[in-house]
Amino acid sequence: MGVEWKYAVPGAPPEAEKYEFLQSIPKSEDTAIWFYYLKNDPVGKPDGWYKYDEDNAALVEDLQGQYMASYYAGRFSTRFCTINLSSMTQQNTRTGKTRPIQRTITGFPPQYIPA
Repeated sequence: MGVEWKYAVPGAPPEAEKYEFLQSIPKSEDTAIWFYYLKNDPVGKPDGWYKYDEDNAALVEDLQGQYMASYYAGRFSTRFCTINLSSMTQQNTRTGKTRPIQRTITGFPPQYIPA
C-alpha cells in the first residue's frame, strides 16, 4: 500500500513500485516541439538536436502540463527512458546515458549546444 491520499505531497518522489502524485492541467495552447541532444552516437548520427517522434512528444507534452500543475514536479519513466523536467534530461534506463532535452514553441531546434 502506498501513501494515503490525504498525506500525498505534490512533487514527493514515489515509494518503490508506487504511483506518483500528479495533477491535471488543461492542454497547452502552444504548439510545442520537443528535442533531445544527441552527442557521440554509437551508430554514427551527427551531434545535434533531434525531434522526438510524435507519440513520445505527446507523452512529454502531457508531462509538461502535469509538471506545471504539480508545482514543478515532473518525472516520467518508461521501460526505455526516464524524463526529468526539473533537470530537462532524458536518461536511457538500460545504458544510463543522460541527454539534454528542450521544448520550443518556435518550430525550430534550440540554438545552444550543450557542453
